[in-house]
Amino acid sequence: MVKREKYFPPVYFTAIAAALTVYPVSSIMMKADFSFAGPLATLIALTGLAIGSALFSLPWQITLRTQSAQGRRRTAELLLSICAGILLGSVSLMQIREERQMLTTLADQKRVTALSGTILSDPVPCGNSFYFLPLRVTSCTYSDHSVFSACGNCMVLMPAALIREAIPGGIATESGGRVLYASGVTVEMKGSFKPYSENEGETFFASEGTSLRWQTPLHLFRAYLRLSLMKVLYGWGDAGGFLLALFSANRDYLSPSLSNDFRVTGLSHILALSGMHLSLIALVVIQTGKRLGGRRFAVRLSLLAIVLFVWFAGASPSLNRALIMAFLIALARFLGFRSSILPILAATFLIQLLFMPAEALTLAFMLSYGALWGILTFSGYLSYLLSGSLPKIVYSDISVSIGAQLMTTPIIALTIGVLAPIGIIASCLISPLSSFFLVAGMMLTLISVLFPPLGHFCAQILDFMYRCIAVPVHAFASVNPLSIKGLEDTMTACIVPILAGVLLMYGSAIFQKRRSPDACFARL
Repeated sequence: MVKREKYFPPVYFTAIAAALTVYPVSSIMMKADFSFAGPLATLIALTGLAIGSALFSLPWQITLRTQSAQGRRRTAELLLSICAGILLGSVSLMQIREERQMLTTLADQKRVTALSGTILSDPVPCGNSFYFLPLRVTSCTYSDHSVFSACGNCMVLMPAALIREAIPGGIATESGGRVLYASGVTVEMKGSFKPYSENEGETFFASEGTSLRWQTPLHLFRAYLRLSLMKVLYGWGDAGGFLLALFSANRDYLSPSLSNDFRVTGLSHILALSGMHLSLIALVVIQTGKRLGGRRFAVRLSLLAIVLFVWFAGASPSLNRALIMAFLIALARFLGFRSSILPILAATFLIQLLFMPAEALTLAFMLSYGALWGILTFSGYLSYLLSGSLPKIVYSDISVSIGAQLMTTPIIALTIGVLAPIGIIASCLISPLSSFFLVAGMMLTLISVLFPPLGHFCAQILDFMYRCIAVPVHAFASVNPLSIKGLEDTMTACIVPILAGVLLMYGSAIFQKRRSPDACFARL
C-alpha cells in the first residue's frame, strides 16, 4: 500500500500569514484594545501561529529536499500564499486605520454641539445605562447654528432611556421626542465630543436626538418589522425576552439575572447569533422546501431564508461568517468541487478580513472562528475515541463542546481572564434546549400572529420551555469560575488546551492504527 502525501491547500497559509500580519502589528503599532493586546500576549499569539505554520508547511519542506518538480511547485505555492496573506493583511490594516481616523471637517470639535448623520447598525447596549450607535457623519453644528460639512465615522454613546422610550415598555423622557433608533435612519444628535483616541476613534456623547428621514423604505420596513415583533414578545415576559435575544440579538427584554448566568457559565455564545441559528433556520426551510419543490428548490429557498434572517437580525461577526460560508459551500457545489469545511473556513476568514476589517478586532469574531476551528479540528478525533463507550447523542455533543473550548480558552484567558470549565457540561444540555426553544418559539409566534386568541396559550407553552432552560442555567452558574491572574496562569491557560488537542489527535491516531486491518496483517 502506497501512503499518499497529505496535501494542505494554499488558502491555509494565506490565512495564517494574514492573521500574523493583522493581530500582532495592529496590537503594537495601533495599540488597539482587543484580544492580543500587550507585548506578552502578542508574543504568545505570534509563537502559536508560527508553530502552526511550521507544522502545516512540513510537507513542503520534505518535498523541497527531494528537489523534484512537484517539490519546487509546492514551495512556490507556499511562498506565493504567504505573500498574498501579508498583502491582504496589510490592506486590512490600512482600512482599520482609516476607519479610526479623526473626522474630516473644518469645524472645531470643542465647539460642536450637534451632529447629523446616518446610523450604520442597530444600537448595542454598553452596560445598563448607555447604548453605542455607529454613525456616518455628514455635518457638525455649533451652538450659534453654524453648520460645517463633515466626513467620517463616529461612535455615539447615548443614554439608554432615549433608546428605550420608543420601544414597548419604554418611558418617555423629558424631551418627549420618541425616536426609533435603527440602522438606516438619518438623525441629528445634540451633545459633545470626547477627546480623540486612536484606540476608540471618534466618540460623541449624545444627550438628545431627532429623526430626520430614512435612508430607504427598506430600512423603514425592517425597523417597524422588528418593532412589531417586540410588541408581540414584550407581553410574554422573560420568555419573550429570551426568544427575542435568540431571534434578533436584541437583549432589551432579556432578564439581567439570566444574562449574567449565561455569562458566568460560559454560555454567552448561545445568546450571540451565530452559525447555529442559521443552521436551524436553513434546516427548517429545507425540510419545508423539499415537500414543496424538491431538494434543489429547498437549497435555494434556504439560502434566501438565511439572507433574510441576517437582514432582519442585523449583521454581526459570527452571522457574517456563517453567511459567507454558506454561500461558498453552495458555490463550490454548483461548480462541482468537493467542499471541505476547513479550507472554506480559511477562505471565509480572508474575505471577512478584507471587506469587514473592523470586525477582525472584536472578541466575537475571534471566538466565532476559534470555536468552529476547534470543532472541525478536534471534535472528530474525540468522537472516534468515545464512540465505543457512549451513545452517539451523548458523545457527539461532548465532542463538539470540548472541541470548541480547546480553541476558545486561550482567547478568553487573554481577554477576559475568567474561565468557566462547567461550560463544557452546561453547553451539552443548554445548547440543544435553546435550539428547540428557538424553533418552537418561532412557530408559536407565527401562530399567535395568525390567530390572536391563541396568544395566551402560546405564551404559557413558551414560558414552560423557558423555565426548563433558566433553572439549569442558574444551577450551573452557582459553580464559581476560575480567575486567570498573572503570567503563569495565562501561560497555562494558553498552552494546556493546545497540548490537550495535540494529544487527542495523537491518541486517536494510535487507537485507529490498532484497529486497522493492516496492523493485524502486519503481525502475521
